[in-house]
Amino acid sequence: MKKLIFLSLAIGLFACSKEKSSIEVFHPNVLKSSVQSQSPYNTVGLIHNQYLDGLKVGLDTCTTISSAVQLASNLAESDSIDFNFEQGVEIMDSVASIVQSSDASFSSQILYLYNQGEISVSLYSKLQPIGKALNVDDFSISGSDTLSEITSYFNDKLDYLTELEDSLLNISFSDQEEEKAVLSAISICRHSLTFWVGVINDTHHPFHDMLVDMSFDLGKTAKWNRFWESTAIVVGLDVLGGLAGVLGGVTIGFAGVMAGVASGLGVIGLLWG
Repeated sequence: MKKLIFLSLAIGLFACSKEKSSIEVFHPNVLKSSVQSQSPYNTVGLIHNQYLDGLKVGLDTCTTISSAVQLASNLAESDSIDFNFEQGVEIMDSVASIVQSSDASFSSQILYLYNQGEISVSLYSKLQPIGKALNVDDFSISGSDTLSEITSYFNDKLDYLTELEDSLLNISFSDQEEEKAVLSAISICRHSLTFWVGVINDTHHPFHDMLVDMSFDLGKTAKWNRFWESTAIVVGLDVLGGLAGVLGGVTIGFAGVMAGVASGLGVIGLLWG
């Protein structure tokens, strides 16, 4: 079933459908800002958004993971970010392996990492609340006031992530690398959520139709339920890509680029195998 879901996502990304109806959009400026943060790792989420948006030109021509990483590498070089192409390909190959060995959800992916001994029980427990934020089962729109309900839903998500971040900033980490991994993951999640809500609102953004196609391939009846599930999947891939970079020992800038590449590869279907 998992393979069928992944295959349907990949096949539908560039499919042309004259009967495809558009998802109702709303302006992301009604959302609370995800930029204000006291986290020392807030920058990684901003870099993610910058590079994911930069990949909108040329990503649709990429046919392999390495070609997408090369595209990101070219952008990083122009920004003087310390980026190693071979290491970038290795990180994205590992992300693809995790995705293909687990499930589309971030919760399943970090559980796989834990079971494989790739992350400690302490790190796993601190990443689990991010998986809760990306839970697709708690999304329900009554239809009476769609705009108000959706705005409230995503603002609640941002509030939850902000409160989670604040609580972690007030504890003492015994492991600096664990602190870096957890706070980077939350930063990417906050900024990525705002990014993709903006994409669904911007019908001219190159990723808009890709995400809408992905949403309509999920087979759910309610269009906004489909949108939230596809959004949760790509946001989770953002976080997974950045996390893989941090765990691989790369710089924050490098990790931010990897986060952007991961969801880009997910939305064009190259991570599903």
